Amino acid sequence: MDKRFLMLAFSVILIAGCSNDSGPYGNHKVSWYTTHIKADNAELKWCSNDFKRQKLNSCRDAGSAYGKIVADSWASQAKELQQQEKSQKNYIPKGVRERLKALFKNSE
Repeated sequence: MDKRFLMLAFSVILIAGCSNDSGPYGNHKVSWYTTHIKADNAELKWCSNDFKRQKLNSCRDAGSAYGKIVADSWASQAKELQQQEKSQKNYIPKGVRERLKALFKNSE
């Protein structure tokens, strides 16, 4: 066989072995994706282009991270709303407070 043909065949095998089958930001853990939201979105977009890719670990991790990001966002918003409700329950406008004081003072 020709030496050039062997070199070409070997190069093709090497390049095929180095193909990127884990996405643009693949091979990261869920915790990395939760702190790199733009990369997580890019990975999810890449994963959604082909059904077979969704089985890859990088696609699963990116999807899990997205779920965690959404859940954490909802939890923080719910906590913030609860705090706002608490502070509003204790708040009585100054004019109303004075009228209530006068009302209760007269009833004694």
